[in-house]
Amino acid sequence: MRILVLGATGNVGRAIVEAALAGGDEARAVSRSGKRLPPGAEARVGDLDDAATLAGVPAMFTLAGCAGLTETPADARRRGVERVSANLEQFAR
Repeated sequence: MRILVLGATGNVGRAIVEAALAGGDEARAVSRSGKRLPPGAEARVGDLDDAATLAGVPAMFTLAGCAGLTETPADARRRGVERVSANLEQFAR
């Protein structure tokens, strides 16, 4: 399965990418800056406002800050992501 990881340059995001790759999954590592993206993953500079970021991924993991995007999980599902794992407290703010 291809998993989209937002915040892939952080400690948790990087660990998620590494675990996905070690488990035989594909990982799309996304960062706004493009710096320090984990090796072995499909590296992509982008964010949730860019439809290409979500294209072709059935699952998404995020702990990245998404200030102002209170509908992020629903938006991702509308764009075709079947599974969203997130720190939902960030979306309740």
